[in-house]
Formats: sequence, structure tokens, C-alpha cells
Amino acid sequence: MLLLAAAFLVAFVLLLYMVSPLISPKPLALPGAHVVWEG
Repeated sequence: MLLLAAAFLVAFVLLLYMVSPLISPKPLALPGAHVVWEG
């Protein structure tokens, strides 16, 4: 149960990292994120 909750939390964080450049003009301080979205 705890492992399932952790998996959902990780998936949510990754989804948030992927969506946030679309909502906010300022890119996140995540290695490779700005390369993916600008390139």
C-alpha cells in the first residue's frame, strides 16, 4: 500500500515537471528539462 502511494507520488511529480513549462514561462531548475522544451 505504501509502495503504491509512493509510485503515485513519483508519477505525479514527474507529470508536474513535464506540465509546468507549459503553465509557467520560467523553466524549472531541472537538468535536461529546458533542453527538451526549447530544442
